[in-house]
Amino acid sequence: MKDFPRRYLPDIAAGILIVVLSVIWILEINESTVIFFTDGCIIIWCLFQYFYYKNLMKTGILTEGILIDYHYKLNEPSGRGMPANAYTTYAPVMQYETDTEVIASQYCMHLLKRRYQLGAKMQIYYLPSMPEVFWFPDEEHQINSEYLITACIAGIMMLFAVVQA
Repeated sequence: MKDFPRRYLPDIAAGILIVVLSVIWILEINESTVIFFTDGCIIIWCLFQYFYYKNLMKTGILTEGILIDYHYKLNEPSGRGMPANAYTTYAPVMQYETDTEVIASQYCMHLLKRRYQLGAKMQIYYLPSMPEVFWFPDEEHQINSEYLITACIAGIMMLFAVVQA
C-alpha cells in the first residue's frame, strides 16, 4: 500500500459506493438501510483518514523552516447558485533542511489568509520518505478533529436511521 498513490483512494471509494447504492436501488431496499449503510461508509472513511494522519504525524521529523514565499490561487465563483465574489487563497512555500538536502516546498493546502510573515522561521514536520511533504505542528489537532467530528455526526445520523426503521 506504500507505493499506491493516495490520490486515487477517493475515486475508488466513490466507485464502490456507486456500485453498492446501485445494488441497493435494484433490490429496492428501504431508505433507512441506505442511510445506515452510507453513514457507516462515512464513519469508516473518517476513521481511516484519522488514523492515517495520526500515523503520518508520528513518523514526521521536526525541523526549522523559513517561509520564503506564498503561492497565490484566485478562486473564481462557479456561476451557479448565489452570486459570490472571487477570493484569493494562499499556500506557504517553505525552505528547510533534511538529513540529505535543502528543500523548497509548497504546503499541500491553500489557506484563506496569510498567517505567517515572509522570512519567518518556524517549526515544521516533514516525512522522511517524501521530504517535500510538510505540515505545521499547530495544525495537527485541527486535522484530527475534523475527521472525528464528521464521524460523530455520521454516527448520530446512523442512530436516527436505526430508530426510524
